[in-house]
Amino acid sequence: MPKTDIQLDSYIIGTISLDPQDIYAQGGPDFPVLFIRIDFGISPYQQYGQPGGLKPLTCFSITGEFCSPPERTVARFQHADCSNSSRNDSRMFSNQITFAIPLDAKNVDRIERTRNGNLQAALKLKPLLAVYSPGDAAIETIRYASVQEIRFTVPKSEWVEKLLPGLGYKGLELLEFRLGEGEAAQQLAQAIEEFKQAQQHLLDADWERAVHRCRNAIELVVAARPSSVATTSRFADKINAFINDHLTTNADQAKLIGKQMNLLWEVCSPAAHPLPTVARADAEFIMRTTMSVIAYCGKLMGKTP
Repeated sequence: MPKTDIQLDSYIIGTISLDPQDIYAQGGPDFPVLFIRIDFGISPYQQYGQPGGLKPLTCFSITGEFCSPPERTVARFQHADCSNSSRNDSRMFSNQITFAIPLDAKNVDRIERTRNGNLQAALKLKPLLAVYSPGDAAIETIRYASVQEIRFTVPKSEWVEKLLPGLGYKGLELLEFRLGEGEAAQQLAQAIEEFKQAQQHLLDADWERAVHRCRNAIELVVAARPSSVATTSRFADKINAFINDHLTTNADQAKLIGKQMNLLWEVCSPAAHPLPTVARADAEFIMRTTMSVIAYCGKLMGKTP
């Protein structure tokens, strides 16, 4: 469990600890918030050379930054609630504090673009303290305490299966199909399902499998309707047959989409991208293009002569 000290003038006056299992998300996609619960404990402040001068403390505000990766700030937040030290002796009083960190789709996407597997993150905190005179008579001063950043890791399964859904994040924001419920949508159901699997691989940071799923999706588009060529024919011939047999209403657009399908199928082959050479940027580009191909084929297939 990550843990760090709270200090005033190099004197340790408390501790902060965090359990990565105590993180949850709610409110997405309209009001996405990441909640992080910490254990916060402080004890009275005692200056060096003044053994009898215990000064009670009250923390009444904490400003913070959520960083991922740990070197980059993606969100700032503030928590306003009172946490008191003992007023009469040197005991440390502890309580739990929950930070509410707003994380919109843009910031989550920034995190996802650099995440590779587990989520690597950090909290940078600045507690604001009221320092009382000995005997708790009056506030002497208000000061910021020093806290080293807390670095922690959220397992990939926890982040992908629980936290991202809570934030309302489903991958690339543009990857949504609008094919309706007509015949074309039913015929492309398998291709769409294959593409959804590619989306999941993208969330899992499996760029290669995401790309290979896109290749499968293109094959399923071509197989969505009967073909006039043999099943053993070259895939380029199957694409041409698919275009000529089923998309003749818009011949110019159909030929263009056919070239795009053939190029995608070749680029997405395991031979073209042997593991593990695919980068996230490659996978995103290929997935966006594949989505466009599926959606446009559905549009053309839905038109009648």
